[in-house]
Amino acid sequence: MVENYSLFPSDIILTGDFNVWVEDADDADAKKFLSELSSNSVTQHVTEPTHDRHILDLFITRESEDVLSNVCVIPGLCKHAAVTCNLMLQKPPHEWRTFTTRSLKAIDVNLFGQDIIQSLSSIDFVNDNVDTCVSKYNDMLCNLLDKHAPAKKRRVMIRPNTPWFSVEIHAAKCERRDLENKWRKSKLEIDRQLYCKQRQVVKHMIEDAKTSYYSASVDMCDGDQKSLYSVVNNLLHKNKESVLPSSSSDLVLANRFSEYFVDKIENIRSSFIKHCDVPNDDSCVHVTHISNFEPVTEEEVGKILMKSPSSTCELDPLPTWLIKECANDIIPFLTCIVNKSLVSGTFPSELKLAYIRPLLKKSGLDKQDLKNYRPVANLSFLGKLIERVVNARLWCIITQYNLQDPFQSHV
Repeated sequence: MVENYSLFPSDIILTGDFNVWVEDADDADAKKFLSELSSNSVTQHVTEPTHDRHILDLFITRESEDVLSNVCVIPGLCKHAAVTCNLMLQKPPHEWRTFTTRSLKAIDVNLFGQDIIQSLSSIDFVNDNVDTCVSKYNDMLCNLLDKHAPAKKRRVMIRPNTPWFSVEIHAAKCERRDLENKWRKSKLEIDRQLYCKQRQVVKHMIEDAKTSYYSASVDMCDGDQKSLYSVVNNLLHKNKESVLPSSSSDLVLANRFSEYFVDKIENIRSSFIKHCDVPNDDSCVHVTHISNFEPVTEEEVGKILMKSPSSTCELDPLPTWLIKECANDIIPFLTCIVNKSLVSGTFPSELKLAYIRPLLKKSGLDKQDLKNYRPVANLSFLGKLIERVVNARLWCIITQYNLQDPFQSHV
């Protein structure tokens, strides 16, 4: 039994009723048990009887470790005596983390919007190509963000996430601690009762705060299944952790995934039929040519912008929620960039970049095998805006000429 714990890397303390008369040198079971302790370099510390005349309740530690002291047997509580000791344990050190942050909430939206107009007005949407326009757009917005919310490094202590915690609960806990200290010093029954009463008050306050917070969180989901699952998983401590194969460095692992996904796409493309038979009779085929797209209006861009989710990609110069806050100031420039792309028939090269996150397809799969991962691409908001405009144009043409497949889902 003891050998199962003797190889643990941390300190060990085995305690409980072992039902062995360790003080009896003539008992066969006691000899065998003490021999096993000795062979695993562990020792037991109780020297006084804990049940009748026998030592049955033990404290066992490694011989080389000094984790407990002052072992004391207190009889009279029940059939077995109580065994107390002092544990030489240190409180785990606080975990600190350094990260870069911006005070985005402190940005003056009106002043920021004025700077957007002044900066982006210098872009020559007539003579510059779409790639140049997008590059200037991103650079200027990044500079404005550095001006209004410069990046700063912060070192913070990692604490448990308790969004339900309030000032009132903190004050009640402080009062509970004061009453506890007072009772331990005085040993009076009245002080013990006051402490127990305040302890119940804190308990009920925390329970009510948690109930109110999570009930409100569920109500805010309002039929959104994704948000509801997020709240439930948080309650059940089932938050997803990033699962990745082992590797010597992040760069090596990123290159492995990149090569694998690129090769996978090439294999899929090569499996397609390169040539297929097309009917030679043009009389039964109605050919429709799309020579250009209808330009987008500021009103249309505004509607698409406000209906878009506020998710943000690392490639975006500004978070999407801030773009929405400055919508009136930035929409004219977004409209120019979208129309520049539509007129030139060119999708900006800078917007073709994406952050690829490999996710395990299913829990339990071998995380070392790359085929068990699927790539999830995070694209910039401006690129998705252009895609939504083109999608609306194509859908109008498909609907107008009745080109959609009758079995195609339109949900």
